[in-house]
Formats: sequence, C-alpha cells, structure tokens
Amino acid sequence: MKIIKYSVGTVVMILLLIALLIGIIECTIFGGRGFYREQYEKLEVAKEIQMEIDDLMEVTDEMLLYLQDKREDLVVETTIAGQKREFFNTREKLHMEDVKGLNLASVRVGWVCLLLFVVFGVPFTLWMVHDYRKADADTKEATLGAHLLKIYRRTFIFAILFLLLVVGIGAVVVASDFTHYWTVFHEIVFTNDLWLLDPNTDLLINIVPEDFFVALVSRCAIRYAIVLAVLAVLIIGGYLIFRKRGKSGAKAATAIAVLLSFGSIGAMPANVYAGENDASYREAQEILNKIPTSSPWPQAPKLTSHSAILIEENTGNILYAKNALDAQEPADLNKLMTAYLTLTRAGDTARTDIVTYPQSVIYSVQKGDTHIGLKINEVLTVYDSLCGLLLPSADDCAAGLSHFVNAKNDDFVSAMNMSAMLMNFANTHYKKAGGRPVEGQYSCAYDVARLYEELLTYPIFVEISRKTTYTIEPTNITSEKRPMKNKHRMLFKDDKYYDARVICGKNGRGDGANNSLVTFARSGDISLLCVVMGADAEGQYADTKNLLEYGFNEFENVNISANDSRFYQSSGDAGILTAGSQLNFYQFDAKASLLLPKNTSINDLTTTVIRSMDSSFSMIRYYIGEYYLGEARILEATPKLADVSSPLFQEEGGLMPYKSLPPMEKPGEGLPWYLLPAIAAGVLLIIIFICGYNSKANKRRRRHRRTKIVKNMM
Repeated sequence: MKIIKYSVGTVVMILLLIALLIGIIECTIFGGRGFYREQYEKLEVAKEIQMEIDDLMEVTDEMLLYLQDKREDLVVETTIAGQKREFFNTREKLHMEDVKGLNLASVRVGWVCLLLFVVFGVPFTLWMVHDYRKADADTKEATLGAHLLKIYRRTFIFAILFLLLVVGIGAVVVASDFTHYWTVFHEIVFTNDLWLLDPNTDLLINIVPEDFFVALVSRCAIRYAIVLAVLAVLIIGGYLIFRKRGKSGAKAATAIAVLLSFGSIGAMPANVYAGENDASYREAQEILNKIPTSSPWPQAPKLTSHSAILIEENTGNILYAKNALDAQEPADLNKLMTAYLTLTRAGDTARTDIVTYPQSVIYSVQKGDTHIGLKINEVLTVYDSLCGLLLPSADDCAAGLSHFVNAKNDDFVSAMNMSAMLMNFANTHYKKAGGRPVEGQYSCAYDVARLYEELLTYPIFVEISRKTTYTIEPTNITSEKRPMKNKHRMLFKDDKYYDARVICGKNGRGDGANNSLVTFARSGDISLLCVVMGADAEGQYADTKNLLEYGFNEFENVNISANDSRFYQSSGDAGILTAGSQLNFYQFDAKASLLLPKNTSINDLTTTVIRSMDSSFSMIRYYIGEYYLGEARILEATPKLADVSSPLFQEEGGLMPYKSLPPMEKPGEGLPWYLLPAIAAGVLLIIIFICGYNSKANKRRRRHRRTKIVKNMM
C-alpha cells in the first residue's frame, strides 16, 4: 500500500514540477524585454548585423508576439545597414512557424499537467485524510496537517530525485556529443531541415547565437531552482511546525500557510516584471538625454514643480523634460490607469454598460476620500461612472469601475501593473485604484504622459475630460440629480489660470507640494501635452501655463520641401535634388513638416537617409545633434537617388524617434496561465494546513470535554 501511495504522490508532484518548469520557461522567454536587450548589448549583436539596438528590439517584440500567436505573420520591416528591408527571409519565416507550433504545444502540455495535477492531487489528498482517520492513534502523527505534509514532503523529494536522475542522465549523454544530439533533437522536434540556417544569409541565427541560448537556459535553471527551494522550505518547514503542540505551533502554522499561499505565487518568475522596468528606464533616459539644452533650442522657463515633461503630440517630440523619470506619488493620477482599463473593456459601449456598486465597494471608500455619495447597490452607467472618476475625481467611482473590470481589487491592481509593464513604463508601480496616497506606490511624469497619450485615442475619454460640469440623473436608489464639476481650473473662464487653448486634463490632488496636473492643449497646428508633478496647489497651474506658452511661442511647424534650400520645388510634388552640377529628378512628400525652434534654419539640421531595399523610396531624417525631429519621404525616379552626392546623405544610421518605440500591447484579462500551477499548489497546501489546524483544535475540545466529565463524576 505504501508503494502505491508514494508512487501516486510522486506522480502528482512530478506533474506540478513539469507545469512549473514550462511556466518558468514561458515567463523567461516572453516575460520582459530587458533580458534580450542585455544580451544583445553584451554580445554586440546589433553591431554585428549593422542595426540600431532599438530597431533590433522592435523586431524582437514582433517575433515574440508571433511565437505567442498574437501576430498573424512575420512580415517585419526594419533598417539594416542603412537600408529599409524585411528582417526575416522565407526560410526563416517557415522555420519560425514550426517554432511557434512547438511553443504552443508546450503551453498545451503545461495545461494538461496542471489539469492532471488537480485531477489526481485532490483525490490523493482526500485518500490520505481517510487513511489518517483510520490509523491507530498511537502510531499516527499529532495532526492531520503534519501527516499530509509528511507525505508531500517525501513525494516532493522523490519527484525531485526522479527529475534530477532524468536530467543528469540526459546531460551526460548530450555532453558526450553535443553537436550530434543537438541535431537529433531538431530532427525529432521538426519534420524538415528549415532549422539549418546559414549565418551568411539568415539573420535569425545571428541574433540568437549559442551564447544567447546558454544565458537563456541558465536564467531558466536559476529561477526553477529558486522556486523548488521555496517550495521545499515551505513544505518541510510546515511539517516541522505542525509536529509541535501548543499555541505557538498553531500560530506558526498559520503564518506558514499565509507564506505558502503567497510565497508559491511570489516565487514564480512572473514577479521579474517588476525588475524589467530597468530596461524601459534606460530607454527613456536615453531619449531624454538627447533633448538639446542649448542654442538653437530655446531656453525653457524656470519651474517650481519637482518634475515635468512637455510633448508635441503630432510629432511626438519632447520639447522639455525636468526630472521626468523621478518617482512621484501619483495620487489621483492613478485614476487615469483605472479609466484606461475600463475603456479597454467597455470602449464604445460605455454609455450602455452598467456598474453596480455593492456593499464591499461602498465600504472601501475611507474618510477623507473624494466621493459623490453613492449608495449600496446603486446602479450607474460606465459613462456616468467615468464622469465621476475624471471630473470630481471620485474614489467611490474608482472602486466601482475596478469592480466592473475585475471583481477583486487585488486582481485590478495586478492588471494596472501588468498594463504598466506592457506599455514599457519606466518607473511606475500601483498599489490601489483610487487616489489615496499609499506607501510604495509611485509613477513619473514620463509614464503619466505616455498613459495620457493612450487615453487620447479614446474619443469618449476626451469628451468626458473636457467637460466643465456634468449631472448624473436620478438612479435606482437616489431620486436627486448629482451635479459634478471638473477640478482642472484652466478649463473655467472665470479662473485666473483659464486658457482657451486647453482641451482637457486631469488633476492629481495631494498634500503640500505633492500635487500633479496633466493638460492637453492645441493652438493652430501644434498640440501640446504637459505633465507636472511634485508641485504646490498654485505652482502646478503656473508651471503648466509657462510650459504651454513656451511650447506655443518658441516652436513652429516648418514645411520641409518649401524651406530646405537643398531642394528646388517645381510643379506639383515633383522637384529636383541638386548636388553640385549633378541633377536628379524625384517626387517628394510636399506635406512633410518639422516642428522646429523659431528662427532655426532647416538647412543647418543634420540629416540621414534611410533607403528601401527595392530603391522605390527613401526616408530623410532630420536631427538637432542626436535629437530626432522628423522625416520626409522621397519617391525616386531615374537615375537612382543613391547616385547623388549630396550633403543630405551621410554615413551614420538613423536614430529611433520617440513615436517609434516598440508598440504597446493591450493587456489581456485575467492572470497568465503560468501562475496557475503555483496558485493551485498554494490552495492545495492551505487546505492541508486548515485540516491540520482543525484536527488539533478538535483534539483539544475532546480533551476538554473528557476532563469536564471526569470532574463531574468526582
């Protein structure tokens, strides 16, 4: 019987360990961009294939999305050696199709192992509970929890030994002839020879060399070892504690149960997301460091705010930044992410979708929080709730919308942080949906601006945010109307900070110098997004006003073809590019323009030409120093533009503009699948602890009753 018991238990544990292993591999490969950038820089991959590191990262993002079946094809255009071309050739695309199939198959294996773990694990646990209750009182463990953990401890060790034996034998065999078994592996997994890539013609094998795979495997192995170590400590520690008697043992057991439930999840490599912001931080810092600080760039105004950023939205050019990556308490600006997650779910149906405010939501609003007086079980539309969230910045609306998106607040906060990670935020971490300051919660002006840019793509968000007032009609609970007022003072004509150019914005109230303000304004063909953080109540508006004046007064849009004297425009879009005595006819984008500091000559700008592979067009990019300003497209005629010797054509490669950062992926609902094995393990072991604790409590009650009966008899 013992052989059967421990055999079944070992199989259950092996299923869990396999599911965890697959989850860790998936998380390591797809969990963050930082590892790839680190390896590319270490191995000088971008230099080897003559690419900019940001272009290579963009290709990597698209490749990873394809392998997860979130992209239909691998048609990815990029710039290599100064020429525009597709990165993947036909052979590489076919091979990557096979790799995608292998990845999706491994995910299915993970799900099957997880399902089997639950299917066999729960009955196995119940079987052990039954055996414990039938066992002789003199031989069985002190508590049910100790009994179950004793069995799981042994089966866990057996499972580890089995895996180590398999891995050890495999390692010895493979080490005897690595090349041979590497070939055998590919011949087993793939049914063709597309995996035989040529470094001279196939770029794929150049961006993932052998050293890259070694680093990837090492990363997976370290994370897997950490997870196994944490599980071992929790299981063995729980067993030792449950063997103790008395209150101290019960309290310690409860503490272990809590640690196990969260530790199993925390030990998962999904938590590496928090550290992956480092790569995003470096990218943002690189962009901000290129903003000119001297002539011809105009001198910026002096600000009292701790941090600020000013962006021209049409071009994406950052015109000004001050401590834009410094962590600040976002306060009510948290609600921008709440609005974003709401709109990703509701979207165009926000006017008809409803939000019900249960007791748990209403009671979550604390004294001092902003609210609009919602009642238990009151029903509003998502649109009305968003108005309450964005205009008076109501915390009860924030709680209701978070409940609308995810029923549990913890789930919603996880979704907030997951979205921040997917948007490659540089320095942001959320702790709650509402606006109350919380220790360990922070954001930065750069990230707030990027989030607001995303929100501006939702017309319903702009519609609500630009309202000065709004009234919620009577509801199922409240018979009175609820008038509300926008807290952004620059929208009101009777306010001293009123600016007719301001379209919408959001304030972030705080104590003392902890106020924040987001403002979007437009004048003529210039649109400005301004974020200030760490300001006092008046300073936030004064600084915003000064930055808007700076942007509108010091910059202008300049048509390239009409102002660059290196071009001579003739009829229509056709013109002549001159270079000494040589002439070349071309077609030029006559509408292309640059946002330049006023009184700056376009002829003094640095230019770089990026050509297409078929020579059908070229992109001329313009810079002040290293700072990217914009580009214009040239459709070429004969002779080829490449034959022209012109000051426009230079050797250095182009730099990635702000708007060309890797695309943001919409966050999916729910938890990633690879967290589920850890959650299932945590839940199962919590059940064990509860059973053990209840068993001990029942023993104490029985002893108490027996003592009482004996006393009565005496």
